[in-house]
Amino acid sequence: MSDIQLYLVEVTKNKDEAQKIAQQTAAKLERKELKLVALVESIGEYINNEDATLRSNSLAYLADVLSAVPPRVLTLQQRSLLCDFVLSRMQDDSEGIGSCAKALMALEERGKWDQDTATKIFTTYVVYKNNSGEPQSDDTSASSRIRHP
Repeated sequence: MSDIQLYLVEVTKNKDEAQKIAQQTAAKLERKELKLVALVESIGEYINNEDATLRSNSLAYLADVLSAVPPRVLTLQQRSLLCDFVLSRMQDDSEGIGSCAKALMALEERGKWDQDTATKIFTTYVVYKNNSGEPQSDDTSASSRIRHP
């Protein structure tokens, strides 16, 4: 079984084991045994599945892997592409919003966003909130968590 398949089996039964699987995947990325494109391709069939839980859990896998990747493993270009990918998932599917937020925070922890990226993230979040029908809040904590130069 692939790492994503193992993760999806374990995430509902044993979150600690699921975290270990994500950490192993992150270590493969660090050792260059796994390419980032292969990681993203491996979650493709699950992230586009009709089952909302499966989609959400596949985003959780990506977020957990990104959280476990040490700084400087991902280039600025890779981080930017992943950011765009995660934002597109957020725009298309509200089921995985928590995992999208976790993935974005993990990417930001690996290097500060530039002003344009920070603005794009915040704008996407605001659009999501407006389209989700959730009550709006005056809380600006989301914008304050995004560091930029």
